[in-house]
Amino acid sequence: MEKVLRYLFVLAAAVVAAGLPGRAEVVAIDGVWYDLDQKHHAATVTYSAALRSEGRKSYNKVAVIDIPAVVKHNGKSYKVKAIGDQAFLGERVVTVTLPASVTHIGDEAFAECKQLTAVLLMSKEPPTLGEQVFRDAARHGNYQYINVPCGALSAYKKQWPQYKGAIRERCQ
Repeated sequence: MEKVLRYLFVLAAAVVAAGLPGRAEVVAIDGVWYDLDQKHHAATVTYSAALRSEGRKSYNKVAVIDIPAVVKHNGKSYKVKAIGDQAFLGERVVTVTLPASVTHIGDEAFAECKQLTAVLLMSKEPPTLGEQVFRDAARHGNYQYINVPCGALSAYKKQWPQYKGAIRERCQ
């Protein structure tokens, strides 16, 4: 009887915890997949193996991706803080704009994006980078440019030395 009560208690606690704020939820918003952290009201652009066919199909249809600083879902706002590991790996992305709110770009986020020709970053502070973020991107006749805000060129070249030949300043 004690085992049954303990089991019911653990089961009830799990059900209650599943309904509490703070749990993550993966959703598609305007054709981009986000992992929403409900506790911190933060979002990470994501790709999950669980979303393999549906997630990849949606990204394959989009050539120009403009990531907003904030996304809304079920009446709540989430600040976009990161681009997750392999978020766009091998996709048909041609240009992407990342808001100033993005502070990290994960491992292989844009690797093998062979049509990627321009990345527009809105932050004067370079986001931290994972490993091989742009590996093999735009190798088939296209040249990849990483466009940074006016006055941020030296910071990006110092922080991202592996991409310094592709970084250019965007002053308007």
